Amino acid sequence: MADPEKIYPATPHKRNESREKGQVAKSNELATTLALIGVLSFFFVAGYDTYHHLIDIMYGAFTAIGGQLSA
Repeated sequence: MADPEKIYPATPHKRNESREKGQVAKSNELATTLALIGVLSFFFVAGYDTYHHLIDIMYGAFTAIGGQLSA
């Protein structure tokens, strides 16, 4: 956690040391956005037929689960 009593920014040397240790801030939004773009790109490239085939598979799976739950 950051020390609230520090009043000066980190020196370039300290920043490089932290970066080498892997202590780098990461954005969850960036990873989520890239994943979403990847999925949408896949469906764009894969085409209409692949999308509908996937929907049919999911529909069949959820229908089977629903049948097991109601029985």
